[in-house]
Amino acid sequence: MKSYQEIKDRLEEVNNAIDDLTGRNNPIELNKLMLKAETLKWVIEG
Repeated sequence: MKSYQEIKDRLEEVNNAIDDLTGRNNPIELNKLMLKAETLKWVIEG
């Protein structure tokens, strides 16, 4: 089980990656990252 801080840091990395991809018009990669971000958000928020 990862610590809260590890999960929070990873979520920040994923959010930054999503921001980087937003302007690149790559819906497949963006959807993958959104799914990861939503999953991490769910883990953090419970």
